[in-house]
Amino acid sequence: MLVLLTFSVKDLGITEDIGERGDVTWGLPLGALLVLLVLVVVLLVVVVVLVVWVMDVLVVIGVVGLLKLVLLLVLVVGLVVGVGVGL
Repeated sequence: MLVLLTFSVKDLGITEDIGERGDVTWGLPLGALLVLLVLVVVLLVVVVVLVVWVMDVLVVIGVVGLLKLVLLLVLVVGLVVGVGVGL
């Protein structure tokens, strides 16, 4: 569940170029944004590795390797969705 948080950036010591009031509304807490950024980077790395692996599998193994790849993709997507729901 996403909760809108409003906090003062004066508490963080960042007051330059913010304005007199210094209030900023974030759609997510800063920690959650960092976690999501890490998850996106990890997901991109996994996708690149899987694409390279698909090319090798299709060349070397064929249909059986493709079926294994589909199973692995289902597991990875399930893991990513599970972690995302857990956040």
